[in-house]
Amino acid sequence: IDELHDLLTSKRGSQLLLNVGRLRQLSKSFRLVALSANISDIDKVKECISPDSRVCEAIIESIRDADIRVMYQGAREKYELMYEVVRGYGNALIFTNTRDEAEWLGSKLANLGLEVRVHHGSLSREERSTVEKLLKEGRINAVIATSSLELGIDVGYVPIVIQSSSPRQASKLLQRIGRSMHRIGMKAHGIIVTSRSLDDILESLVLARRTLEGNLEDLPIHYSPLDVLAHAIVGMSLEDVNGVKINDIFDLVRKVRVYENIDLSDVEALIGLLEELGYIKRLGDKIKGTEKGRLYYLKTTTIVDTSHYVVIDIVTNKRIGLLDEEFVILDLEGSDSIVLAGRPWRVVGLDDDHRKVLVEPLSEGEALIPSWVGETIPVHYKVAREVCGLRKLIALGYIPKIYQELIDNEALNYVKDIITSHLNRGFPLPTENLLLIEIVRGDHPLIIIHTCLGTNGNRGLGIVISKLLTDYLGVTPTLKIDPYRIILQLSASFSDEYLKHVIEKVFKVISQGDEKLVTNSLKRTRLFDYVLYKVLSRLGIVTPEQPRNVVRTLLL
Repeated sequence: IDELHDLLTSKRGSQLLLNVGRLRQLSKSFRLVALSANISDIDKVKECISPDSRVCEAIIESIRDADIRVMYQGAREKYELMYEVVRGYGNALIFTNTRDEAEWLGSKLANLGLEVRVHHGSLSREERSTVEKLLKEGRINAVIATSSLELGIDVGYVPIVIQSSSPRQASKLLQRIGRSMHRIGMKAHGIIVTSRSLDDILESLVLARRTLEGNLEDLPIHYSPLDVLAHAIVGMSLEDVNGVKINDIFDLVRKVRVYENIDLSDVEALIGLLEELGYIKRLGDKIKGTEKGRLYYLKTTTIVDTSHYVVIDIVTNKRIGLLDEEFVILDLEGSDSIVLAGRPWRVVGLDDDHRKVLVEPLSEGEALIPSWVGETIPVHYKVAREVCGLRKLIALGYIPKIYQELIDNEALNYVKDIITSHLNRGFPLPTENLLLIEIVRGDHPLIIIHTCLGTNGNRGLGIVISKLLTDYLGVTPTLKIDPYRIILQLSASFSDEYLKHVIEKVFKVISQGDEKLVTNSLKRTRLFDYVLYKVLSRLGIVTPEQPRNVVRTLLL
């Protein structure tokens, strides 16, 4: 099993482990070899792939020798700095966090005279293969790619990897930097070219340190996913024309580490649902697959297809780019601002039926809280805490040597100037131990909560705060989050004193630690609808042709 870490972080991993368990039942003598360069907790993974037998380890104690530098774009455009780097090395592999940025950079670098190609998942397989061949043969100056070139592809000799802005995760940076000098004994070389954002610079610096020292993110393994188990149960029911005993299925499932805590009552309930859907028939203490179940088993996978929304400029009626469906469903609302094709836009309409986002250009001087500047790659809690801790160290005038060695002086001085200016104006500095709340007055007030919980932590907390503010104020806030802050915009104006009173009330309720508050808050969100749609798709209950709002109808 190659690139094991990439499988274990999704429900494909749960499906893989279940099928390995089924395979062991048929043949106990086979050997399993798993490969990965991105595992932080080897013991957890060993238990997952083989809970009942000995696992032999072949571990390289330190990561491959690498050199990573963080470079700040300064007064130049990012592509101008990248052009200088590519010219200096001859050729390069450039990674971006979005398809749109890959296309935009490709156009800009080509205009400067470089021979470049773009590589991402939206291109045809034939086009991607052609680009990979050109790169491997050294016939082009650069390939600009998203995660499509991270795993399992021999890119040949590439002297340098350039990452555009923070890669968001140390594991991603390790994988991407490892594409350079991809030969035994050769040192990998990587550069992160950051924007002028303080968060981008510090996050890139922290991720560079964590990558070089092997401090990778924990793998978010999925435990006891019932939609995956349903598919496996139907598969097992098809193995014997006389049916399969339910207790035998339960015994097999409990031996798989990610399902070791599942109860027989859960399996029985799931079997009841599958019988109701017509995928199996119950025959006393056995179940037997049906023809409908066979079709479901063969046609359904754990990978639910995600489509894209086309972004249209209503002024020129021209296509600007593409946004991932996940982002549009989770985070985009009318009047939001986004950054696309290198410039800011305001959303004026969403057309779910035709999968379009209608936008108009924003002038450079307009206030902007961009909703989207990259794919939904979450920043881990520990990374966010370290970024906020680094802010505090810089404010105290102490920068550990490890950070200084990774960043150029221009970028370091820029960061110092921003933090010093902030403190000189008398503002407190949000850190890993200081939560700061700002209220920005206006017809549509902003509540900005600076908290270093990472992407998922801030999303969860933001959803709960949004629900409570809706209950107390009678208006539903627009919610935006990033790894370092929660931003809520109200549709009506309130006095500062009243808002302060309500916010204190909100945090008092949250401090009681009621898990039902989190659950009930999530059920009111588009995030819940989106995840539920994917679960129902894996069960074959909904089809890609059906609109997303079908889940609300089913819930009713």
